[in-house]
Amino acid sequence: GGWGGAYSYSQGENTMGFSVKGVFDEDMQDQKDKIESLEFKRDWDSSSLPRLKYEYKQAKERLAQMEKEMAGIKKHYSSKEFRNKVKQVTDESYNQLQAQLEQLKQLCDKKLITPDEYIKKKEQLLNKFQ
Repeated sequence: GGWGGAYSYSQGENTMGFSVKGVFDEDMQDQKDKIESLEFKRDWDSSSLPRLKYEYKQAKERLAQMEKEMAGIKKHYSSKEFRNKVKQVTDESYNQLQAQLEQLKQLCDKKLITPDEYIKKKEQLLNKFQ
């Protein structure tokens, strides 16, 4: 589905956990608000009733679709196997980052790269990881 943006990770001491972010929930709230305002409009503006009915139907469908996707994400997310996979991947990339930073520091300590290069490279690594 197109919910890739709903994930983010938070960094604890050395553990990383995925969380399904509130992006989805906010979006769903927007849809619900939209439906409520359409219901309100529908009651008094009979001249544009066909268009409002159509918009209302669209908003309802979109919400139903989102709720279905969200249920899928939550179900998938709550399975232990999935959580472990995610943890393994994030731990691996986190450990990899730590190793690369350590190597970089050694290069700088041994004066094989300038402090300036060290800072630039370190920044690149950290940016890539975020």
